[in-house]
Amino acid sequence: MASLPLMTAEHASRATVAMLLLATTGAARAADEDLTIVRVTASQNPRVHHMLLTLDDDISRGWSVQGDGHWICYELDRPTRLEQISLAWAAGDERVYRFDVLTSLDGQEWTTSFTGVSSGTTSDLETHAFEPVDTRFVKIVGHGSDKNQWVNLMEIKIDGARYAWPDPEMDRFDPPEGEAGEPFIYAVSARPSPRDTLPHNAIDGNAATGWSAQENGQWLTAYLSEVTEIESVAITW
Repeated sequence: MASLPLMTAEHASRATVAMLLLATTGAARAADEDLTIVRVTASQNPRVHHMLLTLDDDISRGWSVQGDGHWICYELDRPTRLEQISLAWAAGDERVYRFDVLTSLDGQEWTTSFTGVSSGTTSDLETHAFEPVDTRFVKIVGHGSDKNQWVNLMEIKIDGARYAWPDPEMDRFDPPEGEAGEPFIYAVSARPSPRDTLPHNAIDGNAATGWSAQENGQWLTAYLSEVTEIESVAITW
């Protein structure tokens, strides 16, 4: 997995009173609660077509990388018995995608639970069944399609598991253009969130707009695309 450089002041500016590293969100839940995806990692994580878009219930956008063997991995909050997953691919009604589904209990030793192709007949979620397996990690390894070597995964469903978004009211958006491989802020949330000074104004690159709140203790959180080290935060007031 490609490592990310330190977050620069330029990317941190206009942003945050608090930073939450979203990729580490989520503690283990009790066994009687709904299954939860607590972490996502990938071999590459582009700024615009980033990995978390595969969990946003929108099949019009997703994770896209070029080259054979790129992978995206989902960690569940606890082991579960899995016998199928559902995937949606870009232009899935025109292209046949080749991929593997790997499963693991510890994220170290992997079993290939499925090797095959998409149907090429639908862009909606398509279910792929395999022999039941106990797993906590699910990794999709892409091998391109019958058209090219792009891996374009739009959405995934794993046994009804939901992603542990840290704030249901957070404002998710497409990040601005930037250098490939750099960390980026892809969502913000705040309390309160006034209509005329929305949280995303704090990272829109325009010093004339911003987020405003009155009284002590109000907060704004920016969510990073994945875990990275930071050593400074620049703020414009």
